[in-house]
Amino acid sequence: AAARRLGREHQEEVTRVQAECSQEQAAVAAELAALQASAERASAAEHERLVLDCEREVDEAKLSEVNRRKHALDRRLQEADATRSNREQALLQLRFDVEQQLAALESARHQASALEGQIVSMEEATEEMLKRCQQAEAEADRNTQEAARHRAENAEL
Repeated sequence: AAARRLGREHQEEVTRVQAECSQEQAAVAAELAALQASAERASAAEHERLVLDCEREVDEAKLSEVNRRKHALDRRLQEADATRSNREQALLQLRFDVEQQLAALESARHQASALEGQIVSMEEATEEMLKRCQQAEAEADRNTQEAARHRAENAEL
């Protein structure tokens, strides 16, 4: 989702810059039209010279403006690419961190499962020991009763 948003932002920046270029081209075209109208009002010889001068100036201005815009666009594209690259790196790092956390969580789950198994085993062992203690107490009670019975029999004899 972040990569799509980044791509969309990049495309929006390119579209905006292209719109700016179109507006500036229209302004240059309007300026060219104004220069051409001025040249038409001059005399025939002057007209030819002015037309050539104007065309040369317009060509130079267009070339200069195109070069300036190209450099500005190149710079913006480089910045957008760097921003996108930085965001991609951040996303990769975030993904790595999340995967590490998931691995740690899975390890903790396995440890918890193992501890749960140990607890169950300990509970079973405790129940077994409790049964043995109860059996030993019952045996001790029987032995005590048997000894008392023997003492009573010996006392009668």
